Amino acid sequence: MLQDISWGELAGALIIVLIVYYGFLAIKYAGDIKDFKPRRKPAVLAEDEKFSEEPEEELDELPEDSTEESVNYAEKSDALFDRIEKLVAAFKERITLASKENLVKGQLNEELKKIISGYPDLVHTSYRTALNELIIYECTENGLTAPNEEEVEELWVM
Repeated sequence: MLQDISWGELAGALIIVLIVYYGFLAIKYAGDIKDFKPRRKPAVLAEDEKFSEEPEEELDELPEDSTEESVNYAEKSDALFDRIEKLVAAFKERITLASKENLVKGQLNEELKKIISGYPDLVHTSYRTALNELIIYECTENGLTAPNEEEVEELWVM
């Protein structure tokens, strides 16, 4: 049986099978091929641009001003996180009590607004959206009618 097939015919059949196979792969993964970006070779540096063995500056030592600023920033961020944790605890406690007292949505909103008024420094932080989502989540978890996003945003208006 194999004696009737020449090497040329075998090579031709193999080429046709490979073309069909790779054509199938190209069609199947066409979206991935479009996004494919070949790796670029790194640019060759000229002799005078090559990196030296010794660093030009000592990076271990920071200017005195920058270390003081980083310490102040760390203290401020720690204080901010402490305030946020207290606010979150106050929200959770009040919403839990509201579910036990069966407060109406309007009464709960007033209570939450009072809590927020005690934290005026958190009104314009980037954590406000997360705090809004926390209020909605806690209300839902405690079986209260959850305020929508617009109502929660109104709680922050002072």
